[in-house]
Formats: sequence, C-alpha cells, structure tokens
Amino acid sequence: MSRRVVFDVFGEFIVHAEQNEDGDWRFYRPGTDGKRARLDDVVVGPGAPLDEIERQLEAIYHEAGRPDTSIRRIDSP
Repeated sequence: MSRRVVFDVFGEFIVHAEQNEDGDWRFYRPGTDGKRARLDDVVVGPGAPLDEIERQLEAIYHEAGRPDTSIRRIDSP
C-alpha cells in the first residue's frame, strides 16, 4: 500500500508526495486541467521522513516564499 501526503508550498502551489511499497518517494504538482506533472527536482532517499521532505521543498522552492509563509502539510499520514 502506498502513502500519500499533500504539501502547501508557501501558499503558492500544491505538491503531492507518494511513497510506494519500497519506500521510494515520487512528487507531483497538480495542474488546473486535472492532470499532474512529475517533479524530478525533488529528491529524497527511500523511507525519508516527512520533515526531510519539507526541508527539501523549502530548499528548492525558497524563492516562492514570503516572510509570513511556510511549507505545510495539508493532510497527515
């Protein structure tokens, strides 16, 4: 069974994180047309904890942030 987590990235866009049975994470950004685009620039090791994913998202997309925004989990595992 896979694990799915949704992140709000600085209030600018949403990232879906999906972990497969092997522990590998894949990341997607949903589009307005109902399709989703794979994010290959977000890379974490198998079994990485959610706080590591948040750190990676912040490191990659920090330019989208403002002083009053952050990376936050929308739903909990």
